[in-house]
Amino acid sequence: MAIDTIPETWITSWTATATDVTFPIASVDLLDSIEANGTTGDIRKVMFALCEHIYNHYRQLPSGDKPTKMILSKSTTLNPDTNINTNTYTFRFLTQVIDEDVVAEA
Repeated sequence: MAIDTIPETWITSWTATATDVTFPIASVDLLDSIEANGTTGDIRKVMFALCEHIYNHYRQLPSGDKPTKMILSKSTTLNPDTNINTNTYTFRFLTQVIDEDVVAEA
């Protein structure tokens, strides 16, 4: 297969116009309409859901299909005293110096 960097491949039903990007809330695992509400939601839950969704998609790709100019990793540490996980996501992008654009895969 080949590297697929098309946004709709990573988030189902992604659409874009000249001014807006949209996708159904249900396209992102762990996200619901209460958390995503623009005035009463919780950006922490939105960001966690987006990070987890993108990371899981990346993780499930065969090695040869993963982007080489964008590398994702995650580590999870459990605090046994509080029974709370600390999730750390690392998103690494290779970018051009002049314009900070992501380096092309090919």
